[in-house]
Amino acid sequence: MKRVLAMTLLLLCCGAPSYAQTPAQPGREFVIDVPNSKVEFFVGSSAGDVNGVFGSWNGRLYVATPGVPETATLYLEISAASMTTGSGVKDKMVKGPRFFSVNNYPTVSFASTSVTTSGDPNKFQLQGNLTLLGVTKPVTFQVTLDRNGNGGGQIYADLAFDRRDFGMTQNVPFVRVDHSVEVKVNLHVQAKPSQAAAEPYHQTIRLPDLEPLASRESEQRVIVQKDLGANTAKLASAMAEYNPDKTWEEVDE
Repeated sequence: MKRVLAMTLLLLCCGAPSYAQTPAQPGREFVIDVPNSKVEFFVGSSAGDVNGVFGSWNGRLYVATPGVPETATLYLEISAASMTTGSGVKDKMVKGPRFFSVNNYPTVSFASTSVTTSGDPNKFQLQGNLTLLGVTKPVTFQVTLDRNGNGGGQIYADLAFDRRDFGMTQNVPFVRVDHSVEVKVNLHVQAKPSQAAAEPYHQTIRLPDLEPLASRESEQRVIVQKDLGANTAKLASAMAEYNPDKTWEEVDE
């Protein structure tokens, strides 16, 4: 003899609706147009200012919550050896062991940690860690946005740091080199197309512990079939005689 919960039988035989679930809004990744962007530095000296431009670098800009700049993260990785000043003599000096020592420290990197907003929606402070000569120190970029109205634009970021903080303490004989180094970053960026916007999201949640069969008649139903034994005629009869005043229906085998 089996005791079968009538409402469970109704659920099994009649099916149950599926539920759609809306996911959290996905983040946005931005493509950096490296050929049209620039990463450079400036340092003054008694022999004239030095302006170095890095020719090889890559970066990643990601906003975890679109429209909320505090959730933005920026990472830049720069090949130190790709620097050029426009002068072979200066290149040799700046890349040498007194300054960037590119043979020993081939990479300069920046990884943001936080964003601070201001009263101007296009001006921010970008805090992060700068790694130079194997030394990592916290720094802050002053950032200005120039939006293009199409999900992208230009990012102008300026930073000044003391080279001595990174162990760059030497000078050139008979030349005074400033301790302050200014970095300028100009990024052309464009948001990647949103896959979530292009493809509607739908997730079906099925009842736990039941074996589902996809319904060909309606996408809104979950048809669940369980093995109720060979005596299906008695089950159908019990369902037909279901009395709503009772909590349980008894089916005799």
